[in-house]
Amino acid sequence: MPIYEYKCKNCGNLFEDFRLISELDAAVKCPMCGKTEPERVISNFWGGSSGSKQKSGYGSSCSTTTTSFG
Repeated sequence: MPIYEYKCKNCGNLFEDFRLISELDAAVKCPMCGKTEPERVISNFWGGSSGSKQKSGYGSSCSTTTTSFG
């Protein structure tokens, strides 16, 4: 089941909701203020709306260099 990210137009709350694709256009209620005014937003893929910027390791600036002498 896909997870969609929403932002409430009323209170600005960011939240996620599990929804079937067939339910994509059904009303969504903000868990903070209860209004049915959220808009779907594009997820940032680096941690969702939780704010934790957990990286997957791709694009890391660390590298390992092996040097042999002799």
